[in-house]
Amino acid sequence: MRDKNNLLFFGEIKMQDPEMQKMAGIVGYIFILILTLIFITLRLVGTIDWSWWWVLSPFLIPFGLGLIMMALGFKGPYDQ
Repeated sequence: MRDKNNLLFFGEIKMQDPEMQKMAGIVGYIFILILTLIFITLRLVGTIDWSWWWVLSPFLIPFGLGLIMMALGFKGPYDQ
């Protein structure tokens, strides 16, 4: 769906500035990295007794979705 400014808006934050989009992506990657490191630390210390699949899921889920989107040919916000 597109709004009156012809910006794509479908379940994501509307940003006109490409630099802001880039920064939002970087913040998302940092969040996933920190969450994964926290889960790994908690697993190694013995605080949680989760399977390694669940411990690594903050990394594996976006990675898997990215592979699926590449296989299906989805285009990113900068592709034409």
